[in-house]
This record gives sequence, structure tokens and C-alpha cells, in this order.
Amino acid sequence: MNRKYRSSFFSLSHPSILISGILAVLVALVQLTFTQSASADPVPGGNVANPIVKAVDLAKPSVVRIITTEQATLTVHFPTADNKTVTFPQGGGQYALELSGSGTFITAHGDILTADHVINPPKDQSLDQYLQQLAAQDVADYINQQLNPSVDWSKEDAAGALSSGYLLSTAKYNTPSSKVYLSTDYTGPINAVSMKSVPTGVSAEVDKIEKESSFEQKDVAIIHVNIENTPNIQLSDSSLVAQQDELTIIGFPGNGDVSMKDLPTTFLTSSVNRIYVSAIKKTDEAAPVIQVGGNVEHGDSGGPALNSQGQIVGVVSFGGTDMPDGTSFLQASNSAKELIDSLNLDTKPGELEKAWIKAFNDYTSTATGHWHKSSDSFQKILDTYPDFHAVSPYIDYARAQASTEKLPQKPSAPATPFILTAISFILIALLVLAVIAVALFFILRRKGPNTAIASSAQGIYQPSQGQAPSYQPYATPAPQQPYQQTAPTPVGAASYAQVGSQQPVGAYARPLQGPPQGEYATPAPQQPAVPRPYQPPLQQQPAVPRPYQPLQQQPVQPYPNANLPLQSSGQIPVVPTQPQPWPPVPAQAQQPYQEYHKSSATVGAPISTSEQQPTERSVSPQPERPAQIDEPQSLSAEATLLNRDIARARAAEALRGLSSTEPQSAEEPTYPHSDNVEGE
Repeated sequence: MNRKYRSSFFSLSHPSILISGILAVLVALVQLTFTQSASADPVPGGNVANPIVKAVDLAKPSVVRIITTEQATLTVHFPTADNKTVTFPQGGGQYALELSGSGTFITAHGDILTADHVINPPKDQSLDQYLQQLAAQDVADYINQQLNPSVDWSKEDAAGALSSGYLLSTAKYNTPSSKVYLSTDYTGPINAVSMKSVPTGVSAEVDKIEKESSFEQKDVAIIHVNIENTPNIQLSDSSLVAQQDELTIIGFPGNGDVSMKDLPTTFLTSSVNRIYVSAIKKTDEAAPVIQVGGNVEHGDSGGPALNSQGQIVGVVSFGGTDMPDGTSFLQASNSAKELIDSLNLDTKPGELEKAWIKAFNDYTSTATGHWHKSSDSFQKILDTYPDFHAVSPYIDYARAQASTEKLPQKPSAPATPFILTAISFILIALLVLAVIAVALFFILRRKGPNTAIASSAQGIYQPSQGQAPSYQPYATPAPQQPYQQTAPTPVGAASYAQVGSQQPVGAYARPLQGPPQGEYATPAPQQPAVPRPYQPPLQQQPAVPRPYQPLQQQPVQPYPNANLPLQSSGQIPVVPTQPQPWPPVPAQAQQPYQEYHKSSATVGAPISTSEQQPTERSVSPQPERPAQIDEPQSLSAEATLLNRDIARARAAEALRGLSSTEPQSAEEPTYPHSDNVEGE
């Protein structure tokens, strides 16, 4: 299979340029008509939201155009009688054959990856034909002037005779030289009228071919130019490429050179084409190649084939001469890696590439304030690398967008302390309210029972004028010295008297209203007694009889409104506050007191075995048992002590009266206003 490399011949004397010139004029007219609308690109870079488009935009400044010049002469053998041989150009000199290709910066230090045939064109038939085209006009002029033909030859006649072999020719080539031109994606629009007048920073001579693999082998080469801080593209593993993958190539096809004016801006504008992988194959030299379909043209040779991440997976190499125009081949990037590894090149992104990627990421971001950030990033690049004008269209657009972009407002004072303060006050207020509520709850809870107890302790019945007195139970007195006896309070019996209209009538309770009836007061007819569950009395400790002892240490004071015996004056006797010596007790008074003491002991006698209460009371409800007034009841320990104290007080008063009067008979004394303690 004959290979047809994808480099293009660059010369104004090429025949196709004439046709291209006509088309260029038409295109120029269209461009002049739509210059204003075309220059107003709303979004530089195109659809940058597409990751493939973004990756290509980032890679384009790293792609360069390479012009290789081949110096050559052509010796023509004319069919004359003397077999005249003439070397062209006459008078010395050489023809400059310029071939165009593409390349890519792979480091930040001027190292470029390209195809080997771009910098070292094969000396094959296609190159000979190119030389013949350049020499055709000189050959035609020589024939017309020296050989005197009947019809003058034209340039086309001479080119046809050379290509057909009618005129035999021999080409001689010298060592080629190459020059690298930065694209307008790097430099921006170039202010020059021709390629020979471009600024110094736009182009650079190839000072060294660092490593190459010939066209017949792997067709890759590493060249170097004296340019630092260049953008660069990373290489990827070409073994990961598979059929039907879509790739993107960036290059400078010769068919895209439509301008006859040799304008640098047009000449150095790259082209982007989408291709797809048809197959993965190997050549006879065992070089891995990638067969692709799509628009791959002459001039794209040496250009990068990028994957979706913008990394190089192939280098445009050749197309078969006997194949359809749509079939081309890429040299695998792994073949280039072998050369790179052998040179120990540092292919990591340089400072310019890092800044370029960051600025472009800010540009394509959707975060708030990204236009301001991208414009600042682009401006920093321009300040640091003034020749890198690729940022110019992007920075202008970013600034325009930033002028209308709303940035997030920074609060003048943080709201957090205020919120925390407000929450603190609320919590403190709630805590205070909770404390007050709990305090009120306990106060009210204590006030109810205490008020009832106080009423029972102090609320001794006060008869009003014209009303019959009614009897209320006495409040339980505090234990007195030396009698310190306590008894468990029955469950449910907080006091012996309850305040209210619904006074329960239990074993030891009396109604608060109504005149006394017999030994116990009965409830008033208008307020019937409310029965309550029967509470068995507690087991009482048997009273131990004690010998009579005068009450010298704690004089008994009368209770308010107590039914004590009155003196002749009708007033309650006043007991001295200080202990007084007791007068001698007459023998006549000892007998009544002893009998009374026996009766008191009888009152405190233990309850029968059948009526004893277990020490631990069951919490299960007891059946209700209404109290019977005429039923004999057992007295509690408190009632027993109370009645005993009252009886002692009355007996003491009686003894005082006996000591001041005549001795009475031995009959049982009669105590006025007696409550018949023994009955209680």
C-alpha cells in the first residue's frame, strides 16, 4: 500500500491557489458584509458547558503550525540532438519547497510532538511533483527562448511534460529546516500584512530534533524551540482507545488557506474536526496505528487527536493513496511516549497551563461571582504572560458579564450573637416562669391541708349568742414532758375535724353544727353525713397505770373554751406560769382521785383481740361502714391522752377546792360539766 502523508505543500505558485484565490475574494466579500455580526460572538469558546468543547478550547493554544522548507534543484534532460541537460533554476540558487504540518507543545519548555514526515519530508514522488510544479515556469521559458518551438509552451505544458516523463528530470534536495508559528489561539489576531513580517514572538526556528522515528517506522518526532512558559497538553494511554470512540483533531489543513494575501491571522487560525475510530491496527513494522474516519486533511499531519478529556491519544500520520479520502491513520500516543521517556522530559503542566486551566474553570463555572473571579484570573495571566493573548476574548466577555453580576452581600454585623441573646432571654424567662409555677404549686398544695389542720386545731366551736353550743373535737396537743407518747396517725385521717359542709362522720369525728345530742353530737338534718370507707382503728398500746405525781414541772393551762369547772365568779381559773409547790392532799381527796385514776386506766385499756388492727395496713379498699352513734367505739391514743389530761386538770382543780373548804363525805365527787371521760 502506498502511503500518502498528510502534510500540505505551501507555495503561492501552486495551481490550486488560483482557484482558491477566486473563492477567497468571494469569502472576503462575505466577511466584509458580516464583519460586525461575526465579531460579536456572544460566548467566546462556544458551548463551554459541553466538556468536550471546553477541553478543546483549553488545548487549542498549545497547537502550533510547522512550516518545513526543503531546498532543491531540478535537472531536466531535453530530447534534443545533443541531449541537452539544464539544471533549474538557472544561474544558481535553489527552489524552496515549503511544507505545512502541525504540532503540539507537550512540555512548558518548548518541546513539541509532531509527525516525523512534517520536519523530514520523504523524498518520494509527491515531493518530486511539487518541485516540478515550482520549476515548470522556468522550464517553459527556457524552451521558448532556447529551443524555438513552433508553439510557445506554457507553464502547464511544461508541468505536464515533466510529470508524464516526456521531459526527464532529476531532483536534488538539501537538508530541510523547520519553523514553528504560534496560532492565533495563543497570540490573538496578528497585526501583520504577510507571513514574512510577523512579530518576533509569533514564530521560532526549530533548533533541535530531539528524537524521531522515521516515516517508514512510527512517524513521530520530538522537536524543540526556544520558547519558555508555554501551555502544554498531556498524553493519555492509547491502548484505551476503542472502536466507535469519538476523537477531535486540531490542525492547519492546507485547504483552509483561502486567502491570497498571505494574511498571518488567517494562515495561523487552527481548524477543529471531529473523527471516529474505525479500527486499531499495526503496520508491517509493528507500529500500532488507529484507523479513523472523518475529515482529516493535508496539513493536519503531526496534529493531536484528543479524547474527551482533551488528552493526546494519537498523532495524525498518513492516508492510503489507493483508499477513499475519508480513511486516515493516527500514530498511537504510546509510540510517542517511548521517545518522551527516553528523553526524560517533564510533561507536567507548567505555570501558564495551570493558570490557564484555573481561569477557564472560573469562566465556565456557574457559581455566584464566577465572572468576577474569571476576569481577575485572566487579567493575572495577561499581566504575567503579556504574549499570551488567548485570554483577550474571554476577559472582555467576563468583564462585561461581571458588570451586571450580583455578588453575595456580606452582612455588616453577624446575626448570630443577636439570635443567641434573644434565645438566652427567652430561656431565662421560661425558667423563671417554671420556677414560679412550681413554687405556687407547692404553696397551694401545702396551704390547703395546713389550713384544714389549723382550722381543726384552732377552730374550737365558738357559740354565738342565742345559739346552743355544739362540741368539736380538740386538736391533738403537742407531746408534753414527761409524757412523750406518739401513735401512728390513721391513713386518711389528717385531723379530727374537717372544715366544710361535707364533713365525714367517722369513728372519731363529730359534726361541726347542731346542738349536742347525748354523748356525741349528731349531724344537722340539712347536712347528712357522708359515709366513708371503714378504717379499722390502729392497735393501741396498753396504758400503764402510773402513781400519782403532782404536776409541778409543766402546769396545765386550760384550752380556750374548754369545759373546765368555773369558780364562783364564773371565770376560768388562771394557772400560774411558774411552778408552785403543791399543798398537802387530804386523805378525803385521795379516794376520789384513785377511783378516777382507775377509770382513766380503764379508758386506756387495750382493745380486745378481735378488734386489734394489724401493724401494716392494707392499701386495698375496705367496704364502707357507716358509723353508728350508739355503737361503742374504741378511742385512739390521742383521744385517750386528751381525755386523760382534761380529767387530770379537773381533778387538780377539785383538789384545790377541797383544800380550801371543809372535808366532804367519802362519796364520789361530782365534777361540773363533766364529759364522762369514761364513756369516751
